[in-house]
Amino acid sequence: MTVSTLAGRDVMTALRNPKFKVLRLVGALFISALSIATSVAAQAPFDQAWKILETGASSKSVDQRIETIRVLALIPGNDKAVSIAESALQDSNDEVRGAAALTLGAMGARSAIPQLWDVIKNDKEGSVVMAAAKAVIQLGDGAGYEVYYAVITGERKFG
Repeated sequence: MTVSTLAGRDVMTALRNPKFKVLRLVGALFISALSIATSVAAQAPFDQAWKILETGASSKSVDQRIETIRVLALIPGNDKAVSIAESALQDSNDEVRGAAALTLGAMGARSAIPQLWDVIKNDKEGSVVMAAAKAVIQLGDGAGYEVYYAVITGERKFG
């Protein structure tokens, strides 16, 4: 048996002693604090990434807004990403609104179905309506096919 093994056993035996209860508690608190500090340090890049996405979604540049909304499709199942995409359904630019509809479909954001139907019923731009119809179909609402039918038969007109 080596000296370091013997010393290690003596430390473990000492720590099991009820007299060292405070030392065990301090050790546990130190490990918890270290874990929290590591978690906080990891949060900084995460928060920075969301800040970049939020800034891009509200950029003055239409192209930047479109690209940002499209990137959100890579984050399925995230409420914050869905919220940003849903907000983009109200954008003043039809290409951004269309990108938002397609992104919500690609994300599998079933919670957005009511907002997508609002777009289908109220948007004046055909490409946006068709994108929203595609999204609701992707999300499992087959009634989106009725929108395609209405456009093909001329029942629904744009412009």
